Amino acid sequence: MVPAGAFEDAPRPSPASVAVRSPIAWRAAANAMVIAVVSAAGITLSIAVCAALSARESDLIQTQFRVDAQQRAGAIETALVADLGAVHSLRAFYNASREVERDEFREFSDTLLQQHAHVAWLAWAQRVAGAERDRHEEAVRRDGLPQYQLLETIADETVVPAARREFHYPIVFVEPMPSARRLLGWDLASRPGYLAAIRRAAEGGEIATVVEDAGTDACRMTALAALYPRGQPKGSLEARRHRLQGLVAAAYPIRKIVAEALERLPPSAIEIRLVDRTAGLPDQLLCVYRPADAPDEMPADGDPGTDRAARPVHEAPIALADRSLVAVASAMAGYGRAHRGWGPWAALAVGLAVTALVVVQLTSEGIQRVRLVA
Repeated sequence: MVPAGAFEDAPRPSPASVAVRSPIAWRAAANAMVIAVVSAAGITLSIAVCAALSARESDLIQTQFRVDAQQRAGAIETALVADLGAVHSLRAFYNASREVERDEFREFSDTLLQQHAHVAWLAWAQRVAGAERDRHEEAVRRDGLPQYQLLETIADETVVPAARREFHYPIVFVEPMPSARRLLGWDLASRPGYLAAIRRAAEGGEIATVVEDAGTDACRMTALAALYPRGQPKGSLEARRHRLQGLVAAAYPIRKIVAEALERLPPSAIEIRLVDRTAGLPDQLLCVYRPADAPDEMPADGDPGTDRAARPVHEAPIALADRSLVAVASAMAGYGRAHRGWGPWAALAVGLAVTALVVVQLTSEGIQRVRLVA
């Protein structure tokens, strides 16, 4: 049992002591509040600056990507148009000649093939009426090709004598020999794609093209130019069809041209898809090019582990004869990493470091003030 008066005898703090401790507690609490506010402000500002710099960097990467993509599309278009010059030159050669013999064709084609290294072959296809087929074959055989006959390929690529048609367009001259010898006698009219291109070339007088093996490394384009007596066609559509003498043709390996054009540029982790979007025809992928030293993976939309700047896509149109092509450029996984720097993270680190120094200084000064009051 507590004796009566025990609490009354216990020592009590003096008013002076309470007055001293109140300012100390107040100063400590105020100093803690200042430190908390400064810390929060410093961290928030550092993160905001980092985010702003990162967004700015992403915008710059997007802009650079568009520049790189357009540069690649321009390189592809330049290469394709330059090689298309071979068929223009061959047509001009025929238009400037009264008649072209086999040796003359070979000599002129050799020069063109040296100037246009990508061209797979050059050819002259004569227009032959079905009723004149036998006489045509005999005439070419007497010209030094005893095995000559009109040919075509069937579904399994087996070579057979060409079927009878109202008009044939057999290849009579072709270079380089002997690698392209297998094309002698091949009737261009035996394939629907070629027959449609022949009609476009004959009716419009411009270059018409055929695409084969689209989407593979063997993808190739054949350009056809119609030939008429004394140059360009005149008169009605029916008259142009009737006066057509034949066509000159050139074949181009699309994948090889695209690859060599892009490999001349500074390397970059950009995938190029060359797509044919010619009006009136179904869209088709011609070829795909990926840099040899770039990673195979493509960034997936919504992937949180991929930079948002690593997923841009840019489409650039390419006009080529009667084709409307599009170079679709896609940034690969390494594009954003290659162009992203350490600036935003450096700004964050500096901001946090400055915040930490200020907090340490405020803490030290607060302790000193409390000691002075005590």
